[in-house]
Amino acid sequence: MGELGTTVGRILYILLALYAALGFVYNVNAIRRHGSMTRPGIIQRTVAVASLVFLGNTDSHKLHLLWVIPVGLLLSFTPIGIAVGTVVGQFM
Repeated sequence: MGELGTTVGRILYILLALYAALGFVYNVNAIRRHGSMTRPGIIQRTVAVASLVFLGNTDSHKLHLLWVIPVGLLLSFTPIGIAVGTVVGQFM
């Protein structure tokens, strides 16, 4: 990948890290106010954190976030994603 691809990948990585951190703060506030979180929100944060950990610890190019982020978003609204969100929510 060229220098532009590396720069775009790093920017996406930073934005995903901000999304995950702000999502965590939002989830904590939602639990305090309403006592629960949404299942799609749980799976979206799980995919975001898993992507950050995986891409941060491997030599994979961060430009893969261009397809990982949309797939994670779409996955969170499928029946499989909702089932996974339910299971993950039981541990939170």
